[in-house]
This record gives sequence, C-alpha cells and structure tokens, in this order.
Amino acid sequence: MENTRTYVRLISSKNDAYIQFTLTSARSPKDAAQQFVNNTRPRIIASNALEVNNMSAYRLISELKTQQSNLGVLSYFIKKDDHIYIFHGVTSAGRFNNYYNTFENNIRQFKSLTDAKKLNKQPDRVRILQADKSGSLQDIFVVLS
Repeated sequence: MENTRTYVRLISSKNDAYIQFTLTSARSPKDAAQQFVNNTRPRIIASNALEVNNMSAYRLISELKTQQSNLGVLSYFIKKDDHIYIFHGVTSAGRFNNYYNTFENNIRQFKSLTDAKKLNKQPDRVRILQADKSGSLQDIFVVLS
C-alpha cells in the first residue's frame, strides 16, 4: 500500500496492478469522468452511469497509451455526500481481463463505514519525555520506564 497526501494506492503482491483512490473537486461523477478523459485522452472501451451501494456513480473502461506500454484502466467516479471519490484499477492492457473482476469486486465494495468499533478507534499516541541526565540511550530508557 502506498498512502500519500493526494491518493492511496493498493498494489498487487506481484507488483503488476494497483487500485488507486483519490478525491476530486468535480461536481458530479460524470463531470469527474469527463475531466479524467480530457486530462488523459484514453481510448474509451465502455462507459455508463450506475449506482454503487445506493450512491450515484459513473464507470469507464479505458486504455491509456504510455511511453512504455498500454494500460487497461477500470475507473469509478462515486458521489458520496458532497464529495466525488475516484477509483482507478490499473494494469497492463494484456493483464486487464485477468484483473477486471478483482478491480470490480473491490471498488464496488465502497460504502459508508458504520462499524462503531472502527469508527471509535483511537490512534496510538507518542509520549515525549525529557531525560533529566545524560547517559546512554539504554540508561535513559531504564530511568524513564
């Protein structure tokens, strides 16, 4: 998994495919899809409006040409509350049919989190202490513990 300020990317164990998740400021799923098409100029294979867990969405199946190869891309643009979430399942064009169901099954599981156990989870806290004396790190840990 790769988690940056602008996206989260889940990478296959073979390092030959990934699902990328991000947000956009587009006003609708179709607008977000159109922005993607305008920015990347893919060859559109299929597109349609649909619902994902009662949320309006737009799906694109496309192929992108890069300098190295062609990529197969399954894209979902999903409206949840006031946000449009973007999911791209990406692999080489030759492997796309092998990963298509995996991309579909994972992306279509997007839904509101309702599990109270997960919603109420608190982050681990780091406690910073100041050592009163100098010494080895081991000596300081013994004194502070």
